[in-house]
Amino acid sequence: MLQSLLREEVINCMRCGLCLATCPTYSLLKLERASPRGRLALLRAVSEGRLTPSENLVREIYLCLLCEACETACPAGVKVGHLVERVRAETKGWVPPSIWERALRRLVFQGLFPHPRRLEFLARILRSYQRLGLESLVRQLGISQRLPKSLT
Repeated sequence: MLQSLLREEVINCMRCGLCLATCPTYSLLKLERASPRGRLALLRAVSEGRLTPSENLVREIYLCLLCEACETACPAGVKVGHLVERVRAETKGWVPPSIWERALRRLVFQGLFPHPRRLEFLARILRSYQRLGLESLVRQLGISQRLPKSLT
């Protein structure tokens, strides 16, 4: 299934770069692989057998915010957001989640989301975190680097 998806959409990319200016992840990271064009190139390499699926590849796919801003800028009409969604569904089995990631998912999706009061409490904590400027402290301590890159 992934092969046919890639053939249909990836080949249409003209690599013109008009998507770069609209992509939030590219604007922030300034890395080709974090751009729509870069993601399509990575997927094309996988489909042609020049690149094997890996955790790094999956990370690049999950960096996409699915905002679809690139689609409005694309003169070829490549539906990058749709393709990324489909590829994410395909890649679920490529790299198994770590024990830590599974535990955090379970905590969030079963212990937090179904309980509105818990969500409210967490929202209050996060607002305080933002108001107090604790973000720089968390970065300095490296706490955020220990969290899984994706919870999906």
